[in-house]
Amino acid sequence: MLPVGPEPLLGRTLRQLAAAGCPDVVVACGGPHDRALRAFCALVPGVRLTPALPPAGTADACLAAWGEGDGPALCVYGDTWFPEGALRDLCAAPEGEARALLAPLGAERPQDWLCADLDPEGRIRGFLGHPRGGAYRVAGAFLLPAGFRRYLEANPGLGVRTPVGGMPHAEADLEESLNLLLRAGGRVRGQVPAVAPVDLDKPWHILAANAADVAERMRFATGVQAAAGTVVSPRADIRAPVVLEAGAEIGAGVVVRAPLYLCAGARITDGAIVAGPSLLGPGARVSDCARLDRAVIGPRAVVGHCAEITGVVMEGACIVHYSEIYGVVGRGVDIGAATVCGTLRFDDGTSRQRVGGPEGRWETPAEHGDACYFGDHSRTGVNVTLHPGRAIGAYACVGPAVLVTADVPERTLVQVRQELTVRPWGPERYGW
Repeated sequence: MLPVGPEPLLGRTLRQLAAAGCPDVVVACGGPHDRALRAFCALVPGVRLTPALPPAGTADACLAAWGEGDGPALCVYGDTWFPEGALRDLCAAPEGEARALLAPLGAERPQDWLCADLDPEGRIRGFLGHPRGGAYRVAGAFLLPAGFRRYLEANPGLGVRTPVGGMPHAEADLEESLNLLLRAGGRVRGQVPAVAPVDLDKPWHILAANAADVAERMRFATGVQAAAGTVVSPRADIRAPVVLEAGAEIGAGVVVRAPLYLCAGARITDGAIVAGPSLLGPGARVSDCARLDRAVIGPRAVVGHCAEITGVVMEGACIVHYSEIYGVVGRGVDIGAATVCGTLRFDDGTSRQRVGGPEGRWETPAEHGDACYFGDHSRTGVNVTLHPGRAIGAYACVGPAVLVTADVPERTLVQVRQELTVRPWGPERYGW
């Protein structure tokens, strides 16, 4: 349900499944966000929902969604951004063949992922949980052959095979059911798309997925592509491709130096600058010399007077006066004037991020390590400064002039306690 581009990720995935020719889609529901998921799917025709599931693992979720049938199925993880065509190509495999979508690890550590051991012919030798080495991670989509149900039912619920010294979690992972298929003599082929899918496991993956989405939307754009009812001022300086949906506007004095996508009703006006590939969601407004650099501005969000944005601003957030933001701004956040995110450490290093709550583990991201995070409906006062990599929790409030050096828990108020010196003063101090 996290936004990628102008909509929740799930909306994009459901459209891709329809384009891939999947006639019957079942969404496995459960967990703390079950109600939001059901509310969204209730508005999507042709989608069925499972009863609420306990968090027992992806194999059990797949089994519940499969129902009573045992024919071939495509299993897709809901928290993954897939490039266009990746799911369609996965479905084009020969009948009876099992396949798994993979992505190159690149700079990511294999210890942070479920990985696949791929041979030179493209066959998967096994799935491994957080191994010490590897070249490919599992990318969230699997073509499962008819008869696979028995491997889901035989899943021991002990996680995925790990190297010696590793500690698997006690869940029924779909990847371990695929290991059972391999041990029984079956075959699973790996499929690596040209553009890597993005698994939204960690906070910084929100930034990576949105950047990939903008790049995909603008990959073949040239010139100004404007739908009916749009406005493009002749006094705008447009130096890069622009796409405008119905009712969008580019006003006078706007400078576009990088690809820009405007959703329906979005407006960028009054000298705003686009310095890196960016997107404005439906009804979003950017104005008054604001600067966007690799920014995604959510529906009805407002960015104003000289604010500089790199990252993702979610629906309804407001950043209107002399701010410099790098990271993720949640829904309905109110950023006070001159709130600034530090973007470079004095040692030029990368900040560590704590993942999994106050007692979670520390990780050093391969990219976006110095990004900051503002939880939904949080707010800051004037002149707040965040150290690189810090987070403010949902419903938290940070008062004026606070220097945020550690993460602020959700539902917390942080204020500066001043120590003042007060003494007499007047013209006699100047020699009168």
